[in-house]
Amino acid sequence: YCSYVWRRRTRIKADTAANGDPLMVYTYKNPDSAYSYLLFTVGEKDNFIKTVMLSDRPNKELSK
Repeated sequence: YCSYVWRRRTRIKADTAANGDPLMVYTYKNPDSAYSYLLFTVGEKDNFIKTVMLSDRPNKELSK
């Protein structure tokens, strides 16, 4: 069930790390909850996952 809930990505956004490296933020919204987002931050240079976060807000509403 869990993999089905988070299957559809809802947004991709370019961002920049504190050191200036380019990042991509992948946001997945839980369709069963109005306030549940899974965020993955991936480094564009190495394609490694830098952070994984479960949030009550989408990335665009989080402060830096």
